[in-house]
Amino acid sequence: MSNAEKAVAYLSITYSVAVDNDYAIWRAFKNQY
Repeated sequence: MSNAEKAVAYLSITYSVAVDNDYAIWRAFKNQY
């Protein structure tokens, strides 16, 4: 189980959480931040 999965379970988050370790989404939107 990844750290993100552990945190989601610990915090009882019930909605989808995006994990973009490769910055694919950021690059697709040309995000500069």
